Amino acid sequence: MRIVWTLQAKEDLREIKTFIARDAPFSAVAFVRRLKRAVDDLKGFPERGRVVPEIGKPEIRELLRGNHRIICRKVPARRNL
Repeated sequence: MRIVWTLQAKEDLREIKTFIARDAPFSAVAFVRRLKRAVDDLKGFPERGRVVPEIGKPEIRELLRGNHRIICRKVPARRNL
């Protein structure tokens, strides 16, 4: 399984880091690292998290970290022919 970040997700991470860094630069880096690690853990546990309630599709899940919600969509792997 591979992880693909959307452009919006990358921008959101930058904004989160910038916001936290105003008061705590080192905490900002550490927090964004923890968010990325939570997403990387999905490689081994793709069913982790709960189904997003307002969507209700089992392939769309969310991980909650602090006040942030990471929404992920599991897509079947493409096979090389």
